[in-house]
Amino acid sequence: MKYAFLSEDGKKELIEIINMLLREYERNEEETEDCCRCYRLPYRNEEFEAFVTEGEKNKVIDLAIALMEELKSLANSTYTKEDLNQLLSQVNGEPSAIKSTLLMESIQTPNIKALVAEAAETVRVGGAYLMFVARPEIAQLLFVTLYGMIDKFDDEIMYDSSTFLITRGILNMHKCPVTEDEMEKEKNA
Repeated sequence: MKYAFLSEDGKKELIEIINMLLREYERNEEETEDCCRCYRLPYRNEEFEAFVTEGEKNKVIDLAIALMEELKSLANSTYTKEDLNQLLSQVNGEPSAIKSTLLMESIQTPNIKALVAEAAETVRVGGAYLMFVARPEIAQLLFVTLYGMIDKFDDEIMYDSSTFLITRGILNMHKCPVTEDEMEKEKNA
């Protein structure tokens, strides 16, 4: 099945949805000195805080949508559920974390790699942290998203939810972890 790409109106609507969802996680009413806003977001059974300007937030949302559209392109032309099941078997059978990451990255086209690099730059991540922490996490996120969406890109709710997941994944690249002590203090305050 070939999936249609988002129209400009569809992109605008999705941007509004993601902004609405992010507002639910906004921590401060005012911008900080450096014009950043704080978002405390759930991701992978934990919470983290991300500090981004309005421009960075908007760029992250645009990149998340672009990444979803690239994954949709892969579903339209390159991969089937069976192909991804075979690749997943290889990933799960690989004892080396590095080789496992490389297998997951094998789905990434030059466009996806460029978008991931732009995302890292947008959230101010680079060097060894990008190479050994953020990049493998994004590779896994994109692989799992494609795997979950391969035959569901026409499901609007799943599409929107997956785009929000990728948005959080990009913001997670430059996260400030929230400790259980911090969460407990807030509950008791």
